[in-house]
Amino acid sequence: MLLQLVVNPQRVDILTFLDGCDFEKAFQRSNHAQISGLNVKFLSVEDYVLTKNASGRRKDLRDLEDLREALGTPLPGDKACLINLT
Repeated sequence: MLLQLVVNPQRVDILTFLDGCDFEKAFQRSNHAQISGLNVKFLSVEDYVLTKNASGRRKDLRDLEDLREALGTPLPGDKACLINLT
């Protein structure tokens, strides 16, 4: 199930499933931060990459390319995606 919380222009997706990685392992590796006084857990970069690669959608592969460019380095858990995204 996917739950979307929207307060324009922001959107938060809450997923009750993960493709590409084991939920229990991802939960153990999750990061957390306080946002507006709430403790929020979110995927580690490695698990984020695994789930994006597992979807195989062009949008998700573009997201990974954008993240690679922003960080200027290969991503943890990344596979070389030799696909033309244009």
